[in-house]
Amino acid sequence: MHVRRERRGRDGERASDCGLLLLALSFVWGCTSPNPGFHAVSDGAVVDVGATDLAMSDGAGDDLPIANDVGGSDLALDATSPVDLTVDGAQRLDSGSGCTSNQQCDDKRSCTDDTCNKSTGQCLNTLRVGNCLIGGACYKDGEASAGNSCRYCSPSNNPYAFQISPDGTSCQGDALSCTKDICQQGTCVHLLNAGSCAVGGKCYSDGDVIDQCESCITRQATDKLTPIDGASCTPSNGSAGFCYQSACGGLIENHVSPNLPFGSVLAESRLLSAASIYSAGGAVYAGGSYTTSSPTPSGPQGFIVELGGTLQQLPAQPVVAMHHRITIGESGQLLVHNGAAFIGNAQLSALAIRRGVWGTRLNDGSDVFLLVGSAAASATDVGVYVCQFKPAGGIFCADGGFPSDGSLLSFAYASVAQSGGVSKAWVAPSPGAEDLYYFSTSINTWTTQPPHGCEDAGNTPCASSSGDFRALVGTSEKDLYAVGGFGLVLRYDGTGWKRDSSAVSAGLGAVQFDAAYTEGNLLTVAGSRLVGGKYEVMLFNYNKQLDRWYGPIALRSFNTADGRPMINAIAGQYNKLWFVGQQPVNGQGLRAWVLRRQ
Repeated sequence: MHVRRERRGRDGERASDCGLLLLALSFVWGCTSPNPGFHAVSDGAVVDVGATDLAMSDGAGDDLPIANDVGGSDLALDATSPVDLTVDGAQRLDSGSGCTSNQQCDDKRSCTDDTCNKSTGQCLNTLRVGNCLIGGACYKDGEASAGNSCRYCSPSNNPYAFQISPDGTSCQGDALSCTKDICQQGTCVHLLNAGSCAVGGKCYSDGDVIDQCESCITRQATDKLTPIDGASCTPSNGSAGFCYQSACGGLIENHVSPNLPFGSVLAESRLLSAASIYSAGGAVYAGGSYTTSSPTPSGPQGFIVELGGTLQQLPAQPVVAMHHRITIGESGQLLVHNGAAFIGNAQLSALAIRRGVWGTRLNDGSDVFLLVGSAAASATDVGVYVCQFKPAGGIFCADGGFPSDGSLLSFAYASVAQSGGVSKAWVAPSPGAEDLYYFSTSINTWTTQPPHGCEDAGNTPCASSSGDFRALVGTSEKDLYAVGGFGLVLRYDGTGWKRDSSAVSAGLGAVQFDAAYTEGNLLTVAGSRLVGGKYEVMLFNYNKQLDRWYGPIALRSFNTADGRPMINAIAGQYNKLWFVGQQPVNGQGLRAWVLRRQ
């Protein structure tokens, strides 16, 4: 059935709209663009198909509304099925003439039969059976949309709109072997297989290690690789190394020797302590001891060296502890770094025997310290001193209230209120029982009672341990570690201390942990053990995020004849971390030993 509608333009001229033939799978083209018999009206006689739906009569008085006008000559029968009908009032017959041949009606579409009704001058473009015409493009029955393989042509349902594939239907893949490509609610999704990561267009299995320092760890992420900080790796120079921030850093050996007085001959040297000195811009210093064989041995002397620098000092006593900006001598000599060198301080020199120090800087520019040592029953043997350095007021130290129980405290860690004063603190004796003492301003006393303290007795994590504590380190009051002999590792997470028996395997239980360092999500512990007549020096790393130990990372093996090699202290930062201690050298006894991770 042919339908014709008429309107009058502003000039009163009668314009003829193109007729629409609504038969099964066919329609009438009111002079498509390829038809040379039509051109755009320039006098403004335009049918408005915008806000008002264009209704087309079938001759019986029934209007057929067109729901959506998509502009130009594209009119949509519904929101999802645009049909290019080219019913456009902006075009009209030129001089009343229309098509005269089928060639003039070619709409350039492969799915239509194009004919000319010469009696009316109208083109008839009939959609072929088994085809769809959607968005101006032709599709075969069952053919998927070019932009979405989960929508397809189904002429029997609607030849002018895509149908949605059922959920679970296979769809166009992403070329990754680790994904399952299926339709969900009309969209092709690529579901990652269990135990896989998809990163940068590549598939990895859970546990795969890439470039030594990254791994597919599905419990952490499946769309990116996870850095495996602490894992053993081999850098380009072939040395021992471990990963940090996705990079492999090797451990390079250095040797330092004290600048001896003229005529002296070195017999032995050791580095016993190390620290990043705040007032020196983060420079790392190490302190230790040396003895001479000529002229006459006078016992151990002290020396301090700037690692990677030039400063050396020879204090009167071996330097056994160092932190922030204070060094402690073997018999209690205390030196403070003033920004250029370590100097004595009269106020500190009266504080009796000290063995350990912890310090930090407050917001007001002052420094606060815990100085720990002898807790014998003596007026001058105070277990803990709390000292504060004011920028313009000197040093003030107060008795920290530790009980005089005979302990010799060697390690300390504290958290402070930035307005000043220690809010929580922990100290550990060495040598002695593996006790951990806790103090807070809320209880105003020192205690080994669980959960915040730990006593080497009863049913506590500290009980039945062997060997002394050798280090106490932390990053906050909820992240502390105490390590010692025979693989001893205790961890405090803010709720209590826990024994970590997974630090080393059963076969390495004899490892003596001598030093520890922690920063961010990584803890590094250095130790040694005696195996088969040789001393082996090694590192273990604990990745806190992954809750996993890596190691041992073997550093060196030494014959036993010249003494025990050890890493005694670790300081700096992981991107430039220093390890200091002593090693046997060619039958000449022990010498100061330095390693640097670069």
